[in-house]
Amino acid sequence: MEEKMSQMLYQSPAIERLGIPAYNWWNGALHGVARAGVATMFPQAIGLAATFDRELIQEIGDVVSTEGRAKFNEFSRRGDHGIYKGLTFWAPNVNIFRDPRWGRGHETYGEDPYLTGELGCAYIKGLQGPDPEHPKAAACAKHFAVHSGPEALRHQFNAQVSKHDLYDTYLYAFKRCVKDAKAEAVMGAYNRVNGEPACGSKGLQNGLEKISKILMSALLIMIVVLAVHSFTLSGAGEGIRFYLIPNLKTVKEVGFGNVVSAAMNQAFFTLSLGVAAMEIFGSYMGKYHTLAGEGLRICALDTFVAIMAGLIIFPAGSIPPGNSQILQQSCYTKNHLSAKIELFRLLFNERKGDFNGISNKFYGTY
Repeated sequence: MEEKMSQMLYQSPAIERLGIPAYNWWNGALHGVARAGVATMFPQAIGLAATFDRELIQEIGDVVSTEGRAKFNEFSRRGDHGIYKGLTFWAPNVNIFRDPRWGRGHETYGEDPYLTGELGCAYIKGLQGPDPEHPKAAACAKHFAVHSGPEALRHQFNAQVSKHDLYDTYLYAFKRCVKDAKAEAVMGAYNRVNGEPACGSKGLQNGLEKISKILMSALLIMIVVLAVHSFTLSGAGEGIRFYLIPNLKTVKEVGFGNVVSAAMNQAFFTLSLGVAAMEIFGSYMGKYHTLAGEGLRICALDTFVAIMAGLIIFPAGSIPPGNSQILQQSCYTKNHLSAKIELFRLLFNERKGDFNGISNKFYGTY
């Protein structure tokens, strides 16, 4: 236990019985390895970001890790395992530079999540080299997550951020560094995120995207279960007939134009929701996704949910046999949304009562 605890600090002592030498994990390589002797000093990351040049950033990372490995080999030969002399580089800093008052903003690639992800990946690939089985050095993307100052309060402040901003702004670069560049390590932030310590956050550790997918799957299963359950309710047959079989007589009485207008209003509303969903989901599309493919998937999912919702709602109204036409006519009369809401409220409040009485109450009110 004592041996394990001794390895939890950045300065790890040797374990002689296992042949493990001492090692100091702390080494910086944001723009060079000059804290332990002479080395090439490149511009700060904020200056490198101004180049917008992935290839150049990767070449710089390659030079930095070559010099770092040369120093490590020489210091190891001397038996020197001190600070800034190892191969674990605490770089790059892929936090988002949102406030110019943050004193460490120059360590980052700026305020753009996409640019930060691109250049962070390039630098990691340069540091670690082309062979994942034999990396030149180990890169560590930091600080996960929502760590952009104030520096003096970094051990105590609570970063409050919406889920949308968390995905789009703060987590994007880390996702790229881990999935695309295969960073060897990620450094946790010191602060809290929405009330939870970043290093102990269930949402950050387990993956918010993974949790969202689980919840979406559970929701779809729940919808199917409720739809199946609705078929067992009294009046299910009438409700389903009302929902799926058009009543041409009602269309004639109400007016074809009114029916078409009501249907188009609902269609355009649904379409607007679908377009909004595509705009949101589009920011998460990988290179293997296409806009057309995602559009078809969203349309299919939207249609499925709409059909299932109808199968849940209308059988649940417990409509007595022979009254589906009355319900249909009531819903189309004058196309008043308030009238429809009142009708469904009466249906659910008096589901076992006399439907004709409900219908009379409805017509008497409106």
